[in-house]
Amino acid sequence: MRTKRIGILQLAATVSLLLAVESNASATLGWYGAYATDSYSGGWLPEFCDFAGCYGWDTTYGFLDGMYPNNEQVFASGLPSTGAPLVEGHGWMFGDLVGADLVDVLWLWTHGGVDNGIPASQWSMWNPNVMVNSSDMRLGDDAKHLKLFVSYACHTLQNDEYWMDRLVPIFEGGLKIMVGSHDIINWGETMDEAGWEFAVGLQETTIYNAWHGALEDWWFDNDGAIIATGVSWGDCFDRLNSATYSQIVSDTQRPPLRNGAGWAYCGAFWDNL
Repeated sequence: MRTKRIGILQLAATVSLLLAVESNASATLGWYGAYATDSYSGGWLPEFCDFAGCYGWDTTYGFLDGMYPNNEQVFASGLPSTGAPLVEGHGWMFGDLVGADLVDVLWLWTHGGVDNGIPASQWSMWNPNVMVNSSDMRLGDDAKHLKLFVSYACHTLQNDEYWMDRLVPIFEGGLKIMVGSHDIINWGETMDEAGWEFAVGLQETTIYNAWHGALEDWWFDNDGAIIATGVSWGDCFDRLNSATYSQIVSDTQRPPLRNGAGWAYCGAFWDNL
C-alpha cells in the first residue's frame, strides 16, 4: 500500500527548472511527467468520478509517488487546453520545455479513441472538442527524448488493420515503447493503485510485466496493450518482452530508432485482465 507523497512539484515553464533537473540527473534513473484530469471544461466529456470519489488524479498521483525518489519528477499538470505539448513543431515553450519530450516517461490520463478516416489514435484535451491525433505526434527526438509513453486511455492502441498506420508517426521520433489499452481500461476504487503498481513494477521487472500486472484487477476487466519497434522482428520482440526501464532510459543499451530505422512493429494485446 502506498503512502501519498505531499508537495508534488507542479508544472513550471521556466528554463531554470530545466537546468535544476539537469544538475540532479546523475543521481537519478530517469525523468518523468504526467498530464491528467478528473473532469473536462464545461463537462464536454464524462468525468472520472463516482459516489466514492474521483480517480484521474488519484491514480496519477500513485504513479508519481511510485517513481519517487529514484527518479526526477519534472511536471504534473492538468490536461493541456490545446494539446500543443504533445504535438511536434510547436516551439520551445510549449514543446521541449513543458512537453512530452522533456521527460523519459510520460503518463497521460484522459479519454481516448481512434479515427480510422485519418487514421489516428486520439486523446481528448481539456477544452471542448479538442483532440490530439497521433498523426500529428512525433515523440522522442527533442530535449530529453521521450522513451516510454503511458496512455491511460481507452482504445488508443486498438488492434485492427490500421494500428500501425495510427502509431508510426509517434514512433518515428525514436519513442521506444508505448503502453495503453486496445479496448477498455477502467477507473474506480479498485483501480486506484494501478499507477503506483506500474511505477514500482517498472523498477523491479520488465515493462511488459509491469503494465500487465498493473492492469490486473479483481473487479474490473481491463484490455491492455504494449507496442515496440525494432531493427528486425527478433529485436522488436526482444524489446517488447524483455526491455526494462533502466535499459530504455539508456540510449546505449536500447538505442532509439528514428526515421524508419525501427521498421519492425510488434505488439501484445491482452483481454480481460
